[in-house]
Amino acid sequence: MKIDQNPFSLYDFLGYLVPGLLFFTGINLIIMINKAQPKCLNINALKIEEFLFVIFGCYFIGHILSYISSITIENYSRWTIGYPSRYLLKHERNKFWIRRDAGAFQYINVLNFLKILISLFLFPITVFDLFIRQILKLENYLKKPLDNLLVELIKKSVLQYVLSNYDLSKVPTKKTNEDRELFRIIYHYTLENAPNHRSKMQNYVALYGFTRTMSLSIVLLFWVELFFLIKLGFSFRNSVLFGSSFMLSYVLYLDFNKFYRKYTLESLMAMLIQYKYQLVKKSNDA
Repeated sequence: MKIDQNPFSLYDFLGYLVPGLLFFTGINLIIMINKAQPKCLNINALKIEEFLFVIFGCYFIGHILSYISSITIENYSRWTIGYPSRYLLKHERNKFWIRRDAGAFQYINVLNFLKILISLFLFPITVFDLFIRQILKLENYLKKPLDNLLVELIKKSVLQYVLSNYDLSKVPTKKTNEDRELFRIIYHYTLENAPNHRSKMQNYVALYGFTRTMSLSIVLLFWVELFFLIKLGFSFRNSVLFGSSFMLSYVLYLDFNKFYRKYTLESLMAMLIQYKYQLVKKSNDA
């Protein structure tokens, strides 16, 4: 089935252009407040062709921010609460810290070191996240699974589809069929066969990309504001911006996880409904 897609999609606007523009505006605002604005950042003095160049530059910056957010914020979420496709279906997730393994000791040490660096880089998010998950013990609220009936129905539907179309015995793995990561197959199946769910899935993708990139942008603005606080000392406006960026980064991180979960849930439910419909149709035709 052909999927019509504009060259400049909703994801381009929300995932790249808007975060790039807001990040540029935030940097400009911080520099203005601290009275260190160079002429090149004075938007009011820009000509039309220079303004268009700034727009293109912000779009390009948005791409960079989106990529960095995918390897930092998205990985941090995956390490701490797991993939939505896993915790929604009550699969056990890996622990944040990987234990020593004699066969992969060096790799494990490097990965744990990267986790430490990313956690420090995402300091505002890490602080709030540790407070909510470890002190308030609300981790299960952040990764709330589906009810038992839906979990069993989705698992059976997915396994029935996969096992009837693919020979998993030829794919070597220590995991059982239920423990395999099959979400990409589910997503592409629903994309091709569930047109009524497609627009909602694409909207959720755009929103989780937007909130993820915006969360990283606020984290970067937090570090810029911290630099000026250390360099120039305390001021009321700097303190307000510092505190706002500290809290807003985590709010956007929670929003990212919310839309990531909704996008995954929409795909799972579309798979359940659509594949069930095809089975009934085939049995009736027979």
